[in-house]
Amino acid sequence: PTPKPIAFSTPKPTIPQDPLKSATYDDSFKAPRCFTVGRGCDSGASLLKSRGNMSPAEPHASNTIDNCKDGDEGFYHFDESIDRVTISSTNGGLLTEATEALVEASVWAYSKDADFADFWYAADAASPDWQFIETVQPATSASLDIISTNYTLPVGRNQAVRVVFRFGGEAGSC
Repeated sequence: PTPKPIAFSTPKPTIPQDPLKSATYDDSFKAPRCFTVGRGCDSGASLLKSRGNMSPAEPHASNTIDNCKDGDEGFYHFDESIDRVTISSTNGGLLTEATEALVEASVWAYSKDADFADFWYAADAASPDWQFIETVQPATSASLDIISTNYTLPVGRNQAVRVVFRFGGEAGSC
């Protein structure tokens, strides 16, 4: 499994902001995090690239807020990996409680028939109780694919999303 969470804040802002916020690595959460509220949060192209200690090694592996470890087996951009995760409001406004959000994961898929992305969220990144959103399969094999799902943000000021990208098996938050 390749679990990738992003922690983000959801205060009750009053002034809209335009672009997606760029996540930075947060040593306290051990994962990418957006520290200010905006219409979205983007891990960027480098924070999640690769998986575990696969060559090249993922920066800050495993990038999970609760010690869920990536697998190290396989080859970069041949076997499964997550390269980027974004979350954004679907209405163009700020990410706030009770609004719909779009979570997108840029994944390297090995097999469109056997790979699965499990999407999860937690209302409190400091003490995550992972809630399942849905499982999505990539549309292509042996290539980069962007897969996504929507969900409604729960009440919580320090929320997190997680994408677990797996070959076969059953859905799990880690």
